[in-house]
Amino acid sequence: MKNKRGLSSVVTTLMIILLVLVAVGIVWVVVKNIIVEGSDEISISSLTLDLKIEKAFVDGGDIVVIVKRNAGKGDLSGVSFILLDGANNEVVKEKFEDFDELESRRFAIVPVDFEVEEILEVAIAPIYRLESGKEKQGGEVDRRVLKKISEEEIPDDPECVPDCGENVCGDYDGCGGSCGLCEVDQSCEFGQCILDVIAKGNILYLRFEDNLSGAGEILIDDSGEGHDGTISGNVDCTVDGLVGDHGCSFGGTNAGHINLGDIDAIGSNREFTLSLWAKRNGIGSDEQFIFGDEQQGNKGIMMQLESSFYRVESFLSGYRVFNYNLNLDKVNHLVYIQNSSGLSLYVNGQFYEIITEVQHIDTNADFFIGQFYSGSRSFKGIIDEIMMFDEALTSDEILYLYELNY
Repeated sequence: MKNKRGLSSVVTTLMIILLVLVAVGIVWVVVKNIIVEGSDEISISSLTLDLKIEKAFVDGGDIVVIVKRNAGKGDLSGVSFILLDGANNEVVKEKFEDFDELESRRFAIVPVDFEVEEILEVAIAPIYRLESGKEKQGGEVDRRVLKKISEEEIPDDPECVPDCGENVCGDYDGCGGSCGLCEVDQSCEFGQCILDVIAKGNILYLRFEDNLSGAGEILIDDSGEGHDGTISGNVDCTVDGLVGDHGCSFGGTNAGHINLGDIDAIGSNREFTLSLWAKRNGIGSDEQFIFGDEQQGNKGIMMQLESSFYRVESFLSGYRVFNYNLNLDKVNHLVYIQNSSGLSLYVNGQFYEIITEVQHIDTNADFFIGQFYSGSRSFKGIIDEIMMFDEALTSDEILYLYELNY
């Protein structure tokens, strides 16, 4: 009996030890799960992964979404695409092995529950790969209205990834797509939204890109107002331009001029703006006529160089002088503005002076460039990019004209 009681004690002790081990195992499983879940949460909280939709459009039966991964930490194993029709949504998951930082990738999503034409928006949400090896769905990070494009707008290269860079408008994304639209009073020039000055009341625009030379040649007015210029004498408009490919060179003494005919929009008590680029080549005569319709007896208006300053002559009060001492042998942007206050001069985008007494009167005479109507006072140098407006431009618009070409 004594031996039986001893054996029973041993069995009991072993069973107690076994139960303790089982209990410890159960506790460890619970603790381990808590630790793993905690480490996953820590892993998620340390992520700085950032995704952005660059473009979303319909291509046949597919929804094409171009996604860019910006700089940021995190192991990305997939992207959930949320297709929305305004009331319901469908989630399509795309998995992959890698998606590098700063990489853009094109995804073609095929909806199952929706018809393509029903989808209005698309959103994206990252799928994380955690340290434990598990995957976890992240929340929505970007959303884009789905663009319905025509066949002509679909990029020639289906793998092309658009990149507008610093461009904010126009078809400058490298794939034939638009980088955006400008405001109503702006136009898109080389990917940037700028004031639409050129189309604002423009009644004369001589770009001198006709590449013509010699008497009788016609220089086209790109404003559409029909103020084409006719070359008279020895004027060469095939030379290198001051701001464009070509400009017009005037040879000095009795060399020739360009005749624009009578411009009716310019007259007494009317606002107007004249903009041009000029560079003198050599001294030439003391008086060098640039532009105007003045005739004998101080009728009309005349802009000309006199030694180192500009002279403005009008019918109402005789001539007045802008005593602006600039380097005449460098390229200068000259703008003359007439309004109710008088006549103002801007040089290289900056206001210089206003002469309050001067007002232009309509002479019904032709406007000449580079030479006085009588054939004297010939300009020696290059004139380029002449523009005239039937209103007074603002200082911002004048600065724009200067910076556009400088």
